[in-house]
Amino acid sequence: GEAILLFDSECKVGSANAAAAKLLGKSLARVSGQSSADLFKGTDLEPAAALLGRVKKARAPEHMELHIEKNDTWLLLKADPIIGASGKFSGVVHRFQDITVRKKMESEIRDSEHRYRLLFEQAADPVMIVDAETGELVEFNDMSHQLMGYTREEFASRNMRAIEVPASPEDAE
Repeated sequence: GEAILLFDSECKVGSANAAAAKLLGKSLARVSGQSSADLFKGTDLEPAAALLGRVKKARAPEHMELHIEKNDTWLLLKADPIIGASGKFSGVVHRFQDITVRKKMESEIRDSEHRYRLLFEQAADPVMIVDAETGELVEFNDMSHQLMGYTREEFASRNMRAIEVPASPEDAE
């Protein structure tokens, strides 16, 4: 499923797979022999040419995530230098992987975490997460320490076993 382009030492396409041709919207014959600058120029993949240039210059692998807005697609671009046995630079392997599903899942998780955080922090009731073995407070909302009469810092340093809880509603008053 990955689009793969092999560039020679002059950053011209030596070979490409069918997924790469499809990604570029060109036939394999039109892709072969093109320079990276010409291949990506004027496309949403222009940053791929810059990535390739950095790999050629540094002789070190690089990667980046690229968002293509017109079809809301995310690609992971990876470029690895090809170094011969003599240590001579002979090209770059450039791979493109569709990570749209992963990026959307990450966004959904962030949104879910944000909703949870709002519910947790703004709850009218005290909400505490306590380590069952040690009694240490893992997390708590503001209502928890306010109801008990502690500052956030004081409450955070307490162990649930050491917190005095009123025995009755009258005592709480």
